[in-house]
Amino acid sequence: MSVKKRYWLGAAALLYAAFVAWGLVPGSQEREAFESPADASRDAYGFRESRFGLLQKSSRRNGVAWPAGEAMAEPGRLGGTAGSFLLAWQGEKAPATMPDPEAWRDSLAEGEAVEFFAFATWVPGSGDAWEDPDWSVALTFRDPATGAPFSREELDAEGLPDSFHELRPSRTHETPMLRLVFRTEGMDHPHAPALVVGDSRTGAKVSYEFDGSVGGSPRRETSGVWLRTDASLLVWHDAPLVCRVQFLTGEPEHAQLERRAGTQTVFGEALRVQWLAAHERRPESVRVGGSLPTATGAGGPTGSRTKTASADPADDTAAEAAEAAAKAVEEFVRSRSTNRDPGFATFLFDASGARERWETVRCSSITMLERHTGVLVDGKVHRDWRKEETKGRLSLASRPVAEDADGPLPLVFIPGIVELDFAIAALPDMPNPRETANLFQATLPRITLPEDASDAESHLQGYIAVAAQLGWDSSRIWDDELPRGFPEDRTFRDTTPQDLLDWYLDHTPGSTARYDPDGLMLHFNEEKESRWHSILEGFLGWFDWL
Repeated sequence: MSVKKRYWLGAAALLYAAFVAWGLVPGSQEREAFESPADASRDAYGFRESRFGLLQKSSRRNGVAWPAGEAMAEPGRLGGTAGSFLLAWQGEKAPATMPDPEAWRDSLAEGEAVEFFAFATWVPGSGDAWEDPDWSVALTFRDPATGAPFSREELDAEGLPDSFHELRPSRTHETPMLRLVFRTEGMDHPHAPALVVGDSRTGAKVSYEFDGSVGGSPRRETSGVWLRTDASLLVWHDAPLVCRVQFLTGEPEHAQLERRAGTQTVFGEALRVQWLAAHERRPESVRVGGSLPTATGAGGPTGSRTKTASADPADDTAAEAAEAAAKAVEEFVRSRSTNRDPGFATFLFDASGARERWETVRCSSITMLERHTGVLVDGKVHRDWRKEETKGRLSLASRPVAEDADGPLPLVFIPGIVELDFAIAALPDMPNPRETANLFQATLPRITLPEDASDAESHLQGYIAVAAQLGWDSSRIWDDELPRGFPEDRTFRDTTPQDLLDWYLDHTPGSTARYDPDGLMLHFNEEKESRWHSILEGFLGWFDWL
């Protein structure tokens, strides 16, 4: 080796050692203690654009798929295999305009009033009886203005329903819970369709909602003039909160929708509902548009063309009419299968599923149906719509049928909605005091992760970020296997966000975490190399010619 070459190699080694000393080479960094102030504003770009962001007003859009003032075409039906079928709206043209219903109000209607009566919080504890399916929690209700607790005798004297006192925690997502209790006046069917909670000091949104059922107690309940609504919280320390609650307002409107395919009812210019079908099982999936579904058979629908002789000519005429209708539906579907016109919907069922009666409707606005409309049975309003799919001009939803299904569907519609803010001064039952300065050091009594490795990693990253009121982005490394040292019951007890972060980095080879304190963002496992890594790679590559 020449003297020149030995010189340059020695210089490269010294420079590389300097980079290592500066912490620019992967794997050389020591664990860093991060800081997230508990009272600092979260109005930073990174946080605003993250998963939860700031508390903001709700969207005023109503998910309109069809003008409520225009009639819908009657769907044709095409039979398939294993109880599956297809509906197609022949001859129906997409509407020219889509007026948005004017549902939002600035205040409650005249004669209506809402009193924020009490609140309660609950935090998962390290010794909770999570394995007991009947386990429930007795809540402590407090005055929203002072945080002082109410006695059971005081609440009984006011007439608070017994069912409001108990909480059955969700076994799917273990996070703190917030329960708000309101006393209403002048409302026939009180309902609060949405609740969002923010930290008054930081502006951060600190609540979340899951789509569908997450187990545990229902999120909403009404009893006479009383109304309660629950939210999952993403805060483990005492903090002043602002609760942004939506209430339905206005005179209820009633309609009887015949349970016959194609029948329709309309509530002014706000909502049109078309009844489609009843099912013996819950739909496994409902697909709108696309190519000709395989559920009807590759060469056409099975069983649709079978014609048998009958002693009654009228029966033969009906069979021919049904066959002609099925053929028209199939031709309609095939003519649109290439351009993916969402003019038809396929209903698929699991033949082995439990038998339970369901029904499906089409609506002009899924938001106006889910939020403003219920089924009135024996004086109680059932709001158990399950959104199936909305695509183009088709918006479909299903519901379980618990009432007498022989009569018409008794709908009740409340036209207006208002969003009101309510303050909570303090959260005395939280495990960390308001004086907690650095949220990375806040105690988390119990964090339980899912069994699936990929989900567990995502949940762990999320818990670290939200407990410290940070935004985050991430990619996953665990794939199909949990790391060594993972708790046997998947539960971390009496830990902190900093402890969880250190554990994750120590037990996940190749993982990284970069904290941006200005943007209040935590970046897990960034795919792009840092600027200094790029400089180092280019610098070392310069010696390839040696």
